[in-house]
Amino acid sequence: MFRQHDARFEGDMAKTLIVRWSDQKVMRAKLKRAAYRGQATNNEPRYEIAAYRLQKLFLDPEEYVVPPTVLRSMPLKEYHKIEPSPYVGPTFANSSSVFFLFQYWLETVNSEQIYNKKRFESDTLYAKHLGNMNILAYLIEHKDSNIGNFLRSTDLRNALGVVAQFEVQNGQILPVDFTENLKTSRGVRQNGAIIQFGLMHHEIKGVYDRMQHLLKRVDAGKVKII
Repeated sequence: MFRQHDARFEGDMAKTLIVRWSDQKVMRAKLKRAAYRGQATNNEPRYEIAAYRLQKLFLDPEEYVVPPTVLRSMPLKEYHKIEPSPYVGPTFANSSSVFFLFQYWLETVNSEQIYNKKRFESDTLYAKHLGNMNILAYLIEHKDSNIGNFLRSTDLRNALGVVAQFEVQNGQILPVDFTENLKTSRGVRQNGAIIQFGLMHHEIKGVYDRMQHLLKRVDAGKVKII
């Protein structure tokens, strides 16, 4: 990283970074620090990583709606270079690291004229991509969502029950391979050195129920398929 600023306002927990990798390639990214113990109101990294993984169940990579999203950590001393606040401490017990969401920042995009009715009716590719966005927004219960297309089903519990897993090693939090769900009734789980993120049982059931509702509307001809 060689440049960063607060994303929306001074003191914002979310940061916009310009990152330069070892091969000298440069990219812009969003970094948002997780709350203590990994979750808080309006700060649920597991939801963002779950949305990124959910789209993979029915979209091809070139059709993804959510940009590449991962959960990572860095030593507290290093993180203080990004957010030099004495109130920022380790995210999880038995660690000396700060946990954060890291997400690719979309370039050359804006929020103007997202929906064009005439184009939707005449441009099937435009309609397809807009429909993909609406399907994902509906399934994750995004408050500004609309129904828009057809979806094929898969095993949601395996795909969304565990969306990220880490292990505390010498105070650092490192990504590791997934194991079985530690507790289906919790979204952020810690058992000793293992830290796990995922959707709770009732949250996965909500996705499934909305999927079935959508398919019933398709079958009844209430949702147009292009």
